[in-house]
Amino acid sequence: MVDINKTELATSDPLDLCKGFAIFPSVGAVRAGISSGDKSATILHKSASLIALKGSFSFAYEVLMGVCGPSYAVKFDLEGSGTGKNLDLTVSNDAMWAGFFVGITVQFPMSASVQYWKPDHWYSPWKGHWHDLGSFNITPKIDLLGVILFAIIKILGADSNLAKINNFLPGLIGSWGFTGTNVGGFAANDGTMTAKPVMNIPINIIPLIPALGEIDEACNKIGLKIASGPNIGISVPVHTSLTKVDLDGNAYENLQWNSSGFTASGSNNVPSSPSKMTVQVTHTPDLTFLIGWFASASLFKLFSISATLNLDVLGLLGITIQLGTYNNNLSNTVGQLSVDSCDTCGAQQTARPMRVIFEDPQALEGAV
Repeated sequence: MVDINKTELATSDPLDLCKGFAIFPSVGAVRAGISSGDKSATILHKSASLIALKGSFSFAYEVLMGVCGPSYAVKFDLEGSGTGKNLDLTVSNDAMWAGFFVGITVQFPMSASVQYWKPDHWYSPWKGHWHDLGSFNITPKIDLLGVILFAIIKILGADSNLAKINNFLPGLIGSWGFTGTNVGGFAANDGTMTAKPVMNIPINIIPLIPALGEIDEACNKIGLKIASGPNIGISVPVHTSLTKVDLDGNAYENLQWNSSGFTASGSNNVPSSPSKMTVQVTHTPDLTFLIGWFASASLFKLFSISATLNLDVLGLLGITIQLGTYNNNLSNTVGQLSVDSCDTCGAQQTARPMRVIFEDPQALEGAV
């Protein structure tokens, strides 16, 4: 019998969507990676002179944009033993995260400077040079996407389930998206772990009904905020499973799951001292449309309670939309309990410039 020491397999640890597998590999440019871009233009630039002083002022704008996903990140530990051509492995510390993030920040760099004239000699004041006296720089920023989402939420009268993160990409005030997580799901679900990113659009109808609107106004005066109405959503569940284990080039498939892990068999004996483990991770994304009802109440933002009932419209009709099946590999040294990032995810590229242009498209034809 060959002992196989605990080994971590992961896209990254801790999980990071920007270092994960693409949910839709054919998407290409946003394949589980990040991109950023900027477009800048000067709004105002003025200068003025007064005897021996001169100053200038400039005001511009820049647009920063970042995208992460749609992708999923996964991690798990494997340990166990091998006998002959069979493996018996235990799965632990398994978790996954799936979803998408995007951020748009607009910043307005402003600068001012003052210079003074200093003659080179007292007897020839018309000969000299300008010297810096002082300067001032400030750059206000606006989370453009956050402002748009805030306006939409105010119009709808209810909060959405969009999540915000602040450390996605340097320069962005915030990034917004929808995600789903799962922990300990492989062995508990016969080898399949599913994360369900859901984007809900709740519509609060209480202010639209005169009788309820009066009650709502009275509640607001005492700090109680209530909301209820229909909920429309879209979800992209991502189902992942482990389909093959490779030890030093020897493949073991036909995984049979139990309460703690799985057994697998191959055509070659398990190496007496395996050094590298590679696991094939297969994922299948679905598309579902949700419709339901939500209700929420909060008191002075100190206490809140909410409930949402969603129905899978396509599921009720017996319709399943699967968006393909894709295979990816995770590798690590046997016995290694740490991983920086996945070597085969294709998501570790540095941020690339992406132009954001606010001009007439016809004027850009033929321009590169």
